[in-house]
Amino acid sequence: MGGEFIIMPALRKATNARTNNGDSVAVVTLASGFGVISTAIAERMNWQIGVPFAAGAMIGMLGGRLIGSRSSGHRLQQAFALVLGLVAIDRVD
Repeated sequence: MGGEFIIMPALRKATNARTNNGDSVAVVTLASGFGVISTAIAERMNWQIGVPFAAGAMIGMLGGRLIGSRSSGHRLQQAFALVLGLVAIDRVD
């Protein structure tokens, strides 16, 4: 999971297909939610890692909505590509 964020825009660019990123995000959200619930029920959840990670994700989501509502789609794609590039450079070390 997670590759949809790269695959969907690439598919749209390569094929001019009308894809819906919202559908992809919904599937990832549902699958992740069920994974968290089942892990918590099985009492295998590491809450010391999970809670700060979830809080960071929520803060990032809310910040992204704020920035996204004030930026063009093209600029957002450029910023996302830059972040992916920085992550890739960091992973090379």
